[in-house]
Amino acid sequence: MKFPTPYFDILKREFRADPRSAHICVSGFHSGEPTPPDTSAARMSEALCVATGLVSDRAAIVDAAERGDGRDVMLGRFGYLADLCAHGMARSAKDLAYFLVEHWGRPLELIRPEEKDAKAQLVDACGVVAFLGIDGVNVPGHIDLWDRNEVEGQAYWSCRKALFWKLD
Repeated sequence: MKFPTPYFDILKREFRADPRSAHICVSGFHSGEPTPPDTSAARMSEALCVATGLVSDRAAIVDAAERGDGRDVMLGRFGYLADLCAHGMARSAKDLAYFLVEHWGRPLELIRPEEKDAKAQLVDACGVVAFLGIDGVNVPGHIDLWDRNEVEGQAYWSCRKALFWKLD
């Protein structure tokens, strides 16, 4: 079963750019206090699940928690192979990006993107952008929304690779 592709406007409405807005989950973070890249996967997972109608709102995500690895709820129901929190939300932006490759297909791939050139390629497009192999940050990546000319949350153009999925 393929994970559904949301409409951009609905995903944007449900997305929270504030790193502190992710649901509270003891198993959701690898260690210590979450930093913006650490919560991006959880925040994007939440937005995707609400925007695609898997749940009605974020409260339903918290209610879906099981005592386990999250494999029976949310992203877990779609064969997510990497670590999930107990609520079925992604714990890694890199893993979430590769999950989206499996379900939504091959994205536009920008290798060692220069900010100016990347923005020129994405101008007037809307979708999901993942920054992988971020220089100077000790996390595997960050995932965010791209809205025509800018990232909704935080951009990490100093990365080895950026992936972009255009949404209608």
